[in-house]
Amino acid sequence: MQAIDSESLSEFMNRFVSFYDAIIRQIQHRYLPRTQQTTIILSTRDQNSEQLWSNVTLVATVVSEVLFRECKSTRVILSDGLTLKWLDSRLWCDFSPYCSDAPETQDDFRRSDFYLICEELSWVAEPYCE
Repeated sequence: MQAIDSESLSEFMNRFVSFYDAIIRQIQHRYLPRTQQTTIILSTRDQNSEQLWSNVTLVATVVSEVLFRECKSTRVILSDGLTLKWLDSRLWCDFSPYCSDAPETQDDFRRSDFYLICEELSWVAEPYCE
């Protein structure tokens, strides 16, 4: 797995076209001794894949907040993509922005129906499959 840091974030997002229209395949949240971990598997466009799509596994560790709320519309498809931003040495991840503008502040992220905050985020891309 590759870790996402402030230097690799832009390249990561560009490779996967900011996860616009990605499909969530699986979410797993685990309570571990002294920490929490969230694993999310998505099918997404991949500019480095001959298939044009890959399955990407994101593993967030040292998770301090997570919210996943299904409302009138589903969160299965990331119609507005994924927003990642480093704030106060933590990575804020918004999978369902509440508006079309990218969240900028902690309050903006917390308005989302699906977000998480972690200290580390790692990823791996594998060939696309359903």
